[in-house]
Amino acid sequence: MNIRTKIILPIVLVAAIVLSVASFYSYFYNVESLVEAVAEHLDTTVSSRAHHIDTFLGDQKTKIELMASSAIFKKIFNDSSSDYEVNFENACKRVDKIVELDETIYELFILNKKGKIICSSSKENIGLDKSDDDYFTEGLKGAYIKDAYYSETTEKKSFAVSAPIMCETSGCLGVVVVV
Repeated sequence: MNIRTKIILPIVLVAAIVLSVASFYSYFYNVESLVEAVAEHLDTTVSSRAHHIDTFLGDQKTKIELMASSAIFKKIFNDSSSDYEVNFENACKRVDKIVELDETIYELFILNKKGKIICSSSKENIGLDKSDDDYFTEGLKGAYIKDAYYSETTEKKSFAVSAPIMCETSGCLGVVVVV
């Protein structure tokens, strides 16, 4: 080995070792930084989506509460009125119109205090007993959103929102449900 090789070889060897260690450290530092950045982005995305869902569900509750406070729906529970048939027909027309105008609604129906469907956008469901469903039992207490489920009647993924139809003098008259 000549003298030039003896001088250059240790320098090249030290440089290669330093470069290898620096590259190794840099690689793992960058990977860790990327993992942290992705995790932070996912946290931000999750928070944003959760806020969006909360806002959406709050809007749905507000919408159902407004429907439940409708005088047209309250009138169908006053069967002593001479205009009962007209009131009932108007309420059913309103149900159909709401479903027609809002493409996100598959079905809208009104339950009496016993949980029986008295008016529905799906006429074949009138008379069904829904007294065991969460949207009825919880809907009697206040605005309620049932967890998402697969509806066998509509054959679609759905969730139900319900609210009580209240009267100042006689309390809860029934429940309005939107699927």
